[in-house]
Amino acid sequence: MPIVLAREHNGYVFNTMLTSLFDAAPTLAAKEIASVPDIDRSWMGVTWMPSGPFGIMDSIGLKTVHQICTYWAERTKDPRAMANAAFVGELVRRGHLGIKSGQGFYTYPVPAFRRPDFLAAAETEGDPTDKGETP
Repeated sequence: MPIVLAREHNGYVFNTMLTSLFDAAPTLAAKEIASVPDIDRSWMGVTWMPSGPFGIMDSIGLKTVHQICTYWAERTKDPRAMANAAFVGELVRRGHLGIKSGQGFYTYPVPAFRRPDFLAAAETEGDPTDKGETP
């Protein structure tokens, strides 16, 4: 979709916004502030989008997301960026690459966030340190 840039910018506008989302969501999960499903649930409930940040990452592919996170971690030397790269990298090392491998932050072909009750199913039971469906 064509847009008009008011001034020169390195990269695509959408990718700039997506990179910020891919920084914030893993940080919340890695710091155990909220679980992967609850972060997605929050995003989906507020924005009315069909998936949250982790569902989006699964659809893009976790190998690609890991490469992006690693690039920024190496470029900035930011400890938070390094922790995010490690967080996503653990899934990649286990072969959980997202939709294309059938497992990422969610299990496919029918991920939890596609269930009709997903938005209402806040994780109030079980282990509060659970990060979602990935062991």
